[in-house]
Amino acid sequence: MARGCLNGLGVINDGCPALAAREDSSGRIISRGCPVAAMVVGDHVKAATGEVTGKALIPRGADLYRSKLDGADFRQAVLVRADRDPGLVPAGLNFDEDGDMKGGNVDFRNCSMVGAQLGNAKLKGADFSGANLHGADLSGADIRDANLNGAILTAANLEGAAIDGVTMENVLRDPDAKALARAEDLRSRIEANDTYTHSLGKKGKRGRFDGEDLRPLGDAFHKSGLVGATFKNACGVGLNFRGVILIGASFEGADLRNARFEGADLRGCNFKNCNLNHADFSRSELTAFDGMSGRRFPPNFSGASMHSTNFDEVVLEDDMTLNEVLGLKPAQKVA
Repeated sequence: MARGCLNGLGVINDGCPALAAREDSSGRIISRGCPVAAMVVGDHVKAATGEVTGKALIPRGADLYRSKLDGADFRQAVLVRADRDPGLVPAGLNFDEDGDMKGGNVDFRNCSMVGAQLGNAKLKGADFSGANLHGADLSGADIRDANLNGAILTAANLEGAAIDGVTMENVLRDPDAKALARAEDLRSRIEANDTYTHSLGKKGKRGRFDGEDLRPLGDAFHKSGLVGATFKNACGVGLNFRGVILIGASFEGADLRNARFEGADLRGCNFKNCNLNHADFSRSELTAFDGMSGRRFPPNFSGASMHSTNFDEVVLEDDMTLNEVLGLKPAQKVA
């Protein structure tokens, strides 16, 4: 539901199955559980654009898990109160002293909510764990008792937000002064690795980026040659690796949420235990490469988190399926 308009939203638990709103290839809103239109009271839903207007209901406890909500407008969204909208509240619900419904918090876990507008929203107890809230506006929002563990809060605005009881362990904030100061040295490593790649190892050297915060580098990696580079436990959230030659590179344990690898050469890459949620691998090459000893090195995705990761049109070995490359069982699929 990219850039959907959800301002004035009433969020309650109406007994419907969980909802996960998304768009199909034509841009129409599709959902699991209750149709969006069935939860609209007054006005309408413009399915082609994802615009929800008027008084709309999404179940409190709604399963928006992993959804793409970049730019969505939730300003002044409220949890429907029994004393304010009695006609919208199904029987049998319990409310606390603030008029908010008890139980069943809205689930935004691992959502991509870049630039989302949440100003003055009533989101008490919401679960934003692992969500990407880069540039999101939470000013004046009621997020008491919310879970923001592991969330990306870079450039987010929380001015005036009610945050009593909020948990914020391991949140990702803007790069610190140390990371900014290291950017020039890291750029020189990219150049040296690019030289190494294009001279077939005769000049330059492999880059070592282990444990580094790479975000200050911006687009510095774009279309570079980084054969054999290591990025173990690095922070590469949102980075641009499009068209990069990364044969035999290791990203083990790296945070690569929302990173872009479109068209990259990822032969034999190691993504073990990486966070790849919402990353884009479309049109990348995910085949094995042959080492000097004749040993084959296939890509490694074991233990990686891959919620809403895009693998459209990737290049695979003729005898391999995507599930096999990703180490998934036949019955599993990318979430």
